[in-house]
Amino acid sequence: MPVANLPKLVPFLMAGDGGVDRTLAVLLELDHCKPNRPAYVELGIPFSDPVADGPILQAAAKRALKAGTTTADVFQVASRYRDAGGTIPLLAFSYCNPLFQVSLEQTVQDLADAGFAGALVPDLPLEEWRPFAAAMSQRNLAAIPFAAPTTCPERLAESVQLGGGFLYAIGRLGTTGQATSMDGALLQRLAQLRSDSRLPVGVGFGISSAAHIQALRGHVDLAVVGSALVEAIHRGATESGASSPLTTHTKAARIARQFLEALQA
Repeated sequence: MPVANLPKLVPFLMAGDGGVDRTLAVLLELDHCKPNRPAYVELGIPFSDPVADGPILQAAAKRALKAGTTTADVFQVASRYRDAGGTIPLLAFSYCNPLFQVSLEQTVQDLADAGFAGALVPDLPLEEWRPFAAAMSQRNLAAIPFAAPTTCPERLAESVQLGGGFLYAIGRLGTTGQATSMDGALLQRLAQLRSDSRLPVGVGFGISSAAHIQALRGHVDLAVVGSALVEAIHRGATESGASSPLTTHTKAARIARQFLEALQA
């Protein structure tokens, strides 16, 4: 049975880490997560200079790029997931460089055509994020706003007003992958964000254990799980000793589902 007030999970996957077929296998397996399926899945577009990412996600991006994964491949994986009956809303997670190789209008059209529900672009300044959010809204897509500990109230209020989906509260300063302390200061900030925001509030950066999820219970709507999940999938698939890529992909998919189910235990 679902646990009352437990935040719903938003897993992050680096598309193409282990190959795009593995990414698709993991996505399809996550549809079967219990007791709750993920509220969204963030599908990372690999980039060579991911300024907000820690060592684990940087390594995953390098593996995906080495495998030849392109932005077009990521869009194709999203489309294949939808064609295969996948129902979890997908969010493209990308830095500006790989996402805006074409015009703003074409980027938004490509996201819509691939079946994405929205996108997160952590290095897009608010001044440039405004037209992006407007274009996304016209296509009924969510431009996910961020709230860092240093974001001023005026800019935060504007981004929440323009954005959609949920407000992504960055749990601490620094890059992804480092542990985040579920202390009173963080919980108080999350409570204030929930009080002020018209959007549900999710928190990310360093969420990695069932204890973290329990600590957030009743304080936040969503919990973003990235580095710990990506590392678990990579380690498990690498150590599986499988004799074929298909078997390895199945192993990776099961590891991902079991990891997320354990967080909700």
